[in-house]
Amino acid sequence: MERSSCRWEKGCKTQSLFFNTTIISIMKEQDLWSLIDCFEVPIIVLTRNFEIVMQNKASIQFLGKVIGKKCYEVFHNLDSPPPFCRILAFLNGDRGWEELYEQKLKKWLMVKVNQIRLENEDLFLHFVVDVSEIKRREIEFQKTSELLSLVTKIVRHDVLNALTAVRGYLEIIEEKCGELARKAIHELDDAVKILKQTEYLPKQSELKPYKLREIIEKVGAKFRVQITIQGDCIVLADDNVFSIFDNLIRNAVDHGKAEKISIKMEPEGEFCRLLFSDNGVGIAKEIRERIFEDGFTTSPEHSGIGLFLVKLLMQRYGGEISLLDSEIGTTFLLRFKRYDDKNSPIAQSN
Repeated sequence: MERSSCRWEKGCKTQSLFFNTTIISIMKEQDLWSLIDCFEVPIIVLTRNFEIVMQNKASIQFLGKVIGKKCYEVFHNLDSPPPFCRILAFLNGDRGWEELYEQKLKKWLMVKVNQIRLENEDLFLHFVVDVSEIKRREIEFQKTSELLSLVTKIVRHDVLNALTAVRGYLEIIEEKCGELARKAIHELDDAVKILKQTEYLPKQSELKPYKLREIIEKVGAKFRVQITIQGDCIVLADDNVFSIFDNLIRNAVDHGKAEKISIKMEPEGEFCRLLFSDNGVGIAKEIRERIFEDGFTTSPEHSGIGLFLVKLLMQRYGGEISLLDSEIGTTFLLRFKRYDDKNSPIAQSN
């Protein structure tokens, strides 16, 4: 426990504190001291002029020693209280919790203020709860929901349409085989491709380190195309990263008619810079700006979601993908967040 000036005894007593009451009357400073130090959430005690006069152990771990400083200096790096100051809100009748993102601390916080009376002096208890991890999970959950919604749309539209067409062909296949049989097989192949494109998306997990070279080699082995790889990077990703390279290689082979793919990786600050180039037919200038749009395709036989999914996944990893100008074929630039902790295990590309 830290304080501005007074004596106190160590140790916590079993006491009750009703945070939702407006005013808490405590007769002795020692009682207040023992009480707030029992709590694991950061608590500071402030005067009416916003000066911090006490803080518990949890607040020292969270903020450092801040006795004698103004709360708006510590939390907001300002010279005066901001309009959303919880003490001002309390004095205006707002006694609830407030969620806010504190730019100086780079954290999401839940903040609440209660008034106390200590030896005939009005002070304020300022509670701070770090909810950054909860907020991060909320954002991840939202992203997962968006991806699952997209998968549902794909399955409902593309796969069912393809299977309906197959059923129609099979109904008359006994009368006319030959070309109709080949069309049925082609439609089934398209349905399978769509399912493979989405097989990774429902998997949502914590980002962890992956070796890109291992992933590319594993995915590339499924295609009949020559792939050369230069360099390697350990990046932050999840199992969906396989889908990124599956889509890029599949596009190069199926749409670009590429026979060779070149991949070059190198560090670039906190990122890994990856160039993905092929010797295919390239992408027409008039559609270059639309290739990452949801559902954009030049062929009614394809769903037009592959590169859109790649873009979403790169954003989830804190990276980006862009299309570069190239004289031959197609070249994409991918920038992944690098992972530098050599002491942590690397995820296996099973």
